[in-house]
Amino acid sequence: MKGKLIILSMLTLLCFQSMMYAAVITSTQSGNFSDPATWVGGAPAQYDDIVIATGHTVTLDANVEVFNITIQAEATLDNGTFSITIDKPTVGNPIYSNNGTHNGTGNIVTYDDYDQRFRNNQILLYE
Repeated sequence: MKGKLIILSMLTLLCFQSMMYAAVITSTQSGNFSDPATWVGGAPAQYDDIVIATGHTVTLDANVEVFNITIQAEATLDNGTFSITIDKPTVGNPIYSNNGTHNGTGNIVTYDDYDQRFRNNQILLYE
């Protein structure tokens, strides 16, 4: 019985491992958010950290959820009419850092348990 409990615990940890370690995904060219060719290593998964690199424009083509957003100088995030949600799968304080341009009529969504603070071009989110 003890062995089964250990195996079950290990399987549970493996299932949640991807949520505990978000990947940092950086744009490699301009394009749609969901297009794997826009990103180094493929399209971001839910709760990944995204970096839009200098000179690139990334256009949302669906509603997405991320952990951290960095828009570098001379880069653009175009929401269009879609929403980008900043949330965390486990622990930590998500950060929105905009040193470029963020436009569109869509929304930036955060959840009620965050204390939002603005510093320069950043939204810092605290629990």
